[in-house]
Amino acid sequence: MRTSLFFAGMAITLVMVAGCGYRQPIATPEPEHASPSIPLAAPAQPPTEALTVTPTDATSNSRDEAGAVNSPEESSANDPVYEKKRNLPKGFVYLDEVIPTAQFDIRYFGENNFVGERITGYKAPFAIMTVEAAEALKKVQADLMEQGYNLKIFDAYRPQKAVQHFKAWSKDAKDTKMKEQYYPDVDKRRLFQLGYIASRSGHSRGSTVDLTLVYLETGEEVDMGSPFDFFGEISHHDTKLITAEQKANRQILKEAMQKHGFRPYSREWWHYTLENEPFPSQYFDFDVE
Repeated sequence: MRTSLFFAGMAITLVMVAGCGYRQPIATPEPEHASPSIPLAAPAQPPTEALTVTPTDATSNSRDEAGAVNSPEESSANDPVYEKKRNLPKGFVYLDEVIPTAQFDIRYFGENNFVGERITGYKAPFAIMTVEAAEALKKVQADLMEQGYNLKIFDAYRPQKAVQHFKAWSKDAKDTKMKEQYYPDVDKRRLFQLGYIASRSGHSRGSTVDLTLVYLETGEEVDMGSPFDFFGEISHHDTKLITAEQKANRQILKEAMQKHGFRPYSREWWHYTLENEPFPSQYFDFDVE
C-alpha cells in the first residue's frame, strides 16, 4: 500500500516539473478602435480654391482659407467652376471672405430674376462690396446669429453696365416672360418712374446690398411676405398687405441693419445702403468676377 502511494506521488511530481518548462506566448494588444487587418486612412485634404454653381441658382455657403467658395451640396460634378479674378479696385472686397457663414444667391448671374437672363457684367456668382460696408454687414450677421438667423445675399456691388441692361430691357414691351413672377401688376415701362429701377443705382457705388434672413438651424428663408425683387406695393416697408408675423420678420432685419449704419429703401424691404459710404458720388463699372 505504501509502495503504491510512493510511486503515485513521484508521478505527480514529474508532471509538475515538466509543466514548469512551458511558457504561454503573450499576445500583443491591438490599438483601441482600430482593426489589425485594415490600415488607418490618411487625413482628408482641404478643398482647393474653386466655386461650383448651377447658373440658375448661384448659391454658396462656405469658404476655404484661400478665399474660395466651396460648392453647395446640391451641386454636381458637371457644374461650372468659377475662380476669383482678384482685380478689384482698392477699397473693395469679396463679401464671402469677410462673412464666410452667410448664404449667397446671386440672382443677376443666373436667369431667376425679373429680366429672365444673366445680366451684363456678372461674369461669376460673387458678392462684392466696399470694405466699410462689408465690415458693417459682418456685425449685422453676428447680431442676427445670436437670434438664430443667418444672412442670405442676393446682390451687392452692381456694375453700371448692368443698369444699362435693365434700361434696354424696360424698353422692350414684348419681353414679358418674367412678368407673372416679378411684376404682375406693373407695366415694365414704368419701373424706372415708380422707383423700382434707377438709371444710376446705389449698388454701383459698392455699399448697397440686397438680402434677406434665413433660419440658422435649417437654412430656409424667413417669410417676408413677398419675394426678393417683386415689384409691387406688397414689397414696401409700410405695406398693409402682409401679416403681423411677416412684418415682424422684416423688422428683425431692419433693426439689425439700422443698428450698424445701414438705411432702408422704402419700396424694397431687401434693399439697404451704408449711411457713411466711402464713395457717395462715384459709380463703378468693373465686372463681377
